[in-house]
Amino acid sequence: MEEIKNEIKVFRNEFTKELDNFHKSMIKKMNQQAIIIFIGLIIIGIISFL
Repeated sequence: MEEIKNEIKVFRNEFTKELDNFHKSMIKKMNQQAIIIFIGLIIIGIISFL
């Protein structure tokens, strides 16, 4: 019984670590896309002023 509890604990720790990494990489991707869109909007704004 104790072994099973430990296995579950280890699994849960690994799972939360993976989930955390996934969230971090998602946030990085989102930031990159947001920056690209932002730069694109600035360029479009400058072109439309010319």
